[in-house]
Amino acid sequence: MSDDRAMLFQVIGAIACVCFLAFIAIRNRWPAVRGAVARCPQLLAQQSPPTPAASPARQASTATRMLLQDGRRWLIVGAPGSGKSTAARQMVRSYLSADAAVLICDPEGAAWPAGARLVGSPDDYEAIGQALSEVLQLAQARRAAFQRGVRSFDPLLVLIDEAPMVLRSTPGAIDSIADLARRGRKLAISVILLATDTQAKTLGLEGQTRLLDSFDRLDARMTARGVELVDDDQVLSTVHFDHGAADLVLPAIAEPPSTADRLLASALGMAQPRTTGVAGVATGNGSDMGDCSQQQQRTPEGPETAPSAVVVSFEGIDWLLVAKLVQAGVVGETAALKALGYTPGSTNARYQAARAALHQALGK
Repeated sequence: MSDDRAMLFQVIGAIACVCFLAFIAIRNRWPAVRGAVARCPQLLAQQSPPTPAASPARQASTATRMLLQDGRRWLIVGAPGSGKSTAARQMVRSYLSADAAVLICDPEGAAWPAGARLVGSPDDYEAIGQALSEVLQLAQARRAAFQRGVRSFDPLLVLIDEAPMVLRSTPGAIDSIADLARRGRKLAISVILLATDTQAKTLGLEGQTRLLDSFDRLDARMTARGVELVDDDQVLSTVHFDHGAADLVLPAIAEPPSTADRLLASALGMAQPRTTGVAGVATGNGSDMGDCSQQQQRTPEGPETAPSAVVVSFEGIDWLLVAKLVQAGVVGETAALKALGYTPGSTNARYQAARAALHQALGK
């Protein structure tokens, strides 16, 4: 038993000696060992291909795109000059920076950031209706894909400026917006309406209270620092003024037959008259007016218009001809003015001037 114990002590002593010698060796060479350990990550990095780092702008764009894939509904409200369009342009830029598609329906032809699709100018509600119909077709295709399990779509923004005017004047616009507001969220389709009021009657949404409630209201407020977007008295963001920004472009306006041209041609049974000058204002020419006078002889008789000594001139429109149509009962005064591109309103100076010209032609 004593021999076994002596052998155990000898083994333990040998192990202790080896550990002591190893400790001495490591201590003497410790700086070299520490350097080798520190170089290990560098050696591994050299053996594996580097991963390119995304730029901050690209990271922000990707994050914005992921956010915008959840369709939103906003109603931006503010009096004229409150900065609604300035705030809306910044929101459009957010979509464009994320490579999203943007459709802007604007009957007045304001300037918008380049890259967006602009339709409806000037007062081309037929084009707006066609564009909204295309969006509904896209939404229908996405719904079918959603039922097949697709859950990611390219973001699309539909922005409607002068929403009350568009919703009232564009056939089917209310139904289109209601459909997009109800189903667009899952389909990455966002809708922004710009208006001066939230009253359903003002917006042309009588009986559509639930549709109006589905939009998040943001109030635009002009300040010295910029345009504030306010939600329940809480400022969500402040948008800097962008007047004269390099990315703003105006819509390209061709000279298709205007609403006024179609009205007059339909009422008189004429071929479409030519338009010149500002698109949307019928000016005609001498030969066209000759045809008009021949057709006037066949219109139902009404109260006599003032003789040719009465000269009514405003924006190149033949107000005596328009007055003849009104007197014959072909069209009402307000309908004629709206068809000619004048937006009714007591504070709209252009509308009031056109109304005065028509009244003068009517002898009022």
